[in-house]
Amino acid sequence: MNASEYYNKFATAYDAKIKSPTIDSHLMRETKKLFKRQKITDGSILDVGCATGVLKESLGGAFTYTGIDVSSKMLSIAAKRGYTTIHGDMLAALRRIPPNFFDHVLCISALYWIPNAEEVLDEMRRIARLTVTATLEQVAPIVAQHKRDMNTVIFDHTKLKVSGVIDDFMFSAWTSPTAGKRIAARMLFIRKPLILLVWEKNRPLPLTLLRKSTWATFGLLSSVITSDAKKLFPYTITTDPFDIKRSLGAIKAFQKRNKLTFGAIYTQNEELVWQTAFIAGKLHLTTSDFRAIQSTSRNKLVMRNLLNKDHKHIVPFMKLQDIRSQMTQVEQIGFPNITKPAGGASSILVFKNTSFQSLEANLKKIKEGIRANRALYKPKEKTPYVLNLFGDKAAQQVIMEKYIPGKEISVEGFVAHGKVYILGGHDKPEINGEYEFFDNIYSTPSQVLSSYNRAIAHVVRKAVKHIGLTTSPFHVEMKVQKGRPLIVEIGARFGGGPLVENIESAYGFNLHDMYLKYLLEGVLPKRVAPKMASTFVMFQVLKAGKLKSLPSVVTYLKRFPEVKEIKFYVRPGEPIRNAKTGMQYLGHAILHSSPSVHNSNVAKELLFKMNKDLLLRIRS
Repeated sequence: MNASEYYNKFATAYDAKIKSPTIDSHLMRETKKLFKRQKITDGSILDVGCATGVLKESLGGAFTYTGIDVSSKMLSIAAKRGYTTIHGDMLAALRRIPPNFFDHVLCISALYWIPNAEEVLDEMRRIARLTVTATLEQVAPIVAQHKRDMNTVIFDHTKLKVSGVIDDFMFSAWTSPTAGKRIAARMLFIRKPLILLVWEKNRPLPLTLLRKSTWATFGLLSSVITSDAKKLFPYTITTDPFDIKRSLGAIKAFQKRNKLTFGAIYTQNEELVWQTAFIAGKLHLTTSDFRAIQSTSRNKLVMRNLLNKDHKHIVPFMKLQDIRSQMTQVEQIGFPNITKPAGGASSILVFKNTSFQSLEANLKKIKEGIRANRALYKPKEKTPYVLNLFGDKAAQQVIMEKYIPGKEISVEGFVAHGKVYILGGHDKPEINGEYEFFDNIYSTPSQVLSSYNRAIAHVVRKAVKHIGLTTSPFHVEMKVQKGRPLIVEIGARFGGGPLVENIESAYGFNLHDMYLKYLLEGVLPKRVAPKMASTFVMFQVLKAGKLKSLPSVVTYLKRFPEVKEIKFYVRPGEPIRNAKTGMQYLGHAILHSSPSVHNSNVAKELLFKMNKDLLLRIRS
């Protein structure tokens, strides 16, 4: 008699039997206690060897259930309980299910029917996005009786060595109705490797890292350092991410206390990329040398000097200290040129100079802006949207670079053990006037990247090598002069703001997902053609005051049919800071079209009209 025949025989009586005092089953009770301990309250469940679906009665919570069983009669009862059912051999059925398909995969009191439990557990790991739970019954005392009386073969797997188990215990499981003997079981709980997301307290977390579609594939974006977003995460570690020694101690203590392991450590916070790389190295996780990553952040002069040693594809630049004593160098760069702080971000305090007079005036503005930004940033408060851009003297230095007319492009991708993968890019159209150096418009796919793909890829590969990045995301800003790509700067992270979401709209994949999938599963990216063009427009004005009212979204949607979304970040009555020092964006719009049509001109028109409209609504 096989398992199918055995369970078909008493399918209708199964529920009553396992609930009877004679059998006294503790299986569901222990599973429920385990899920409560692990804070698992929702998700999709694959119940392997589900029988009549009694697991659903026990667990409760917001779960959806799918069951596999060899007994068709058992499955018909499970279906009445709301199960989606799969009839057939356990291993064969598991092999037909795609990877990472269910949040939680369980096999309670079924593995003793098969000889190759290890193979089944491997398949369960492959299918699970988050957790695997299984019992291994100590059936040795009744093996001989089963074979003699019922002509069935069962297997005792309790001595099986299983890796990655974080909860492993024996308990009194049930009483054999045929032999009258009490059966013990070993409960195993496996959580797939987790991602440790590093973020700074009170800073807004990026939505692209928090959407369930982003992280459910890999496990849990858990343990947000110093974040109060506890509703979004089952675990948090409270420490100071800027204090590396303290953070490392807290992480190791957390892992030991909770019996959890991290498969990757990740941040998109520009201020924390090198600290994150340092911690990853100490945890023996894949990363670039933290010194290489450190060279791309905080002080752009360090990064440019590294690229400039033997890599000529870089926009000509100099460190500007005193105009009068550096006249010759300034003349070599020529006019027009651009000045910016070495520690800036988001084009803050970036100015175009057309003469020595404008250079002197703009240099004064940069120094005043640095002082204003430092006054806005209050370390104890960690004011949202205000970065500590100029916290050290090196970051307060000024860079002068040659002005290259035309679109600026950004290139997004990652390095996997030294191999460069370019995944997408944006064009940032040239805007003349007061918004020339603001991060206002991004269009993807990049027409410039498409036209000069091979040349740009060559330059990016060389830049990554000279910086020393071996495994890391990258964001490269470039200009193309007469077909020759020139690097403005490179960062060891994906582009901030809307860039990740914009690429996801156009290409259908998420950059964070793709990189984390490589870190956790070794899956390398494949080239994907864009399904649409997506343009992101950021509204930002140069006036401080109070916002009286908001423009009509309906009016703008009617005027610009390409616009799919307009969203404001502020409400009437709220104070508006000076955009040059406070980094405050007031809202955005998203435009979509076919991949071959770019909306740059429409985006510019929308930007100017919306900014003018907002400007009139701000009371000084």
